[in-house]
Amino acid sequence: MFNTREVYKLIMRALILVLLVVMASGCTLPGFPNVFGSDAVNVQQKVVENGVKDVIVVKDIQTIPTSPLLPSQQLLLSFIIENRDALKSSIVSVDLFDAPTMRDATGGSLCNLYTQDSIDYSCGEGQTCTRPESCNGIISGIRCSTDAGYYCCFLGLGHAPLESVGLCRPDQCGTEGCIILPGEEKPVTFVMRTPTESDITGIRTETKISFKTSYKFNTSLNYLVPAVNMDEVISRQRSGDKTDIAITKAHGSGPVQIDMELQGAPYIISGLDVSDPYATDYTHTNPESVLIFKIRNVGAGNLVNSEIQPGGMRIEFPQEFKLVETNGVVNEKFTCYGNNVCVNTRTVNGQELGAIPLYKDESRSSIRFAVKLQQPLLQPFQTYPVKATVNYWYELRNSKDVTINPFQNV
Repeated sequence: MFNTREVYKLIMRALILVLLVVMASGCTLPGFPNVFGSDAVNVQQKVVENGVKDVIVVKDIQTIPTSPLLPSQQLLLSFIIENRDALKSSIVSVDLFDAPTMRDATGGSLCNLYTQDSIDYSCGEGQTCTRPESCNGIISGIRCSTDAGYYCCFLGLGHAPLESVGLCRPDQCGTEGCIILPGEEKPVTFVMRTPTESDITGIRTETKISFKTSYKFNTSLNYLVPAVNMDEVISRQRSGDKTDIAITKAHGSGPVQIDMELQGAPYIISGLDVSDPYATDYTHTNPESVLIFKIRNVGAGNLVNSEIQPGGMRIEFPQEFKLVETNGVVNEKFTCYGNNVCVNTRTVNGQELGAIPLYKDESRSSIRFAVKLQQPLLQPFQTYPVKATVNYWYELRNSKDVTINPFQNV
């Protein structure tokens, strides 16, 4: 007799194996019965994930000495920041934003006190003091000591935004930021003192030391969009065959991911009548197709301010595409240039409209572009690359529980 449980296990293993094979080789998109050409076109989609989502991680958080601690005792909070990306450097900034009752290394000021930044941040080696617009669109950065209107730029990235500075600062990677190379680990240490016995009125006190790690990163998407000749579709319908075309999405590393879909049919149609290849008045015009972009937070932390700042997203469309305007505007948030590059910097009457907010870790505002081919397609089908990049600040939050207890208080 068959063992029902064993048969069930064998069936499940076979199903998992089939799923793995399908995932490795790509998948065929479902048909679109109400779309022209869906009965004559097979669309294979392949998704490529490059690198890791959480490129910066904080690990090995510890205090020396370990908890429980004595009042008025020197305390070292240390941890490791690791860049897990294989190719990109990142600028990282650490801030101890909540350390109740803890004091600075001298035991004088409370760590939770902040002051306006008055540190001289002269540009270091390899940096330049320049206007923000020269920093590859990054509008936030550390002020140069020469002029508050200038910023330090390094590798095309700005430094951490500055508002105020905590009185308990790390030995490196503070508000001035530090560069962490691909695969590199950096140890970071805060030196502080536990509260005095009078601060805690002589009783055992349990508290949490919280810090945030902000880092600058950029994420890219390469999307290969297929376009199909209308006559190819008609020819295949007559023969009863199907044309195989492919869509490839290649996601770059990083905790913020860009996605793109063609609305409706997963391909662009070119309406060329090839009966006369020299004709100038074509029977059909190339219809519009709509490209929808989404931005998602797929990492373990949060996008700073839950938005992509104006100037932070750039989309490059192929020269073969014509960007279709509605009431003279391609997109409500983007300014598009003659080279088919669009950046979220649109302003109306001095008001910036380019910010892209995220709600529940996903963009909900319209990032929609209507496109059509500039010229009729002469080949059966062709594939065109669309490239998108976002620059952003990302934030991780961590904490360490500690107990302060006067000696002999048991």
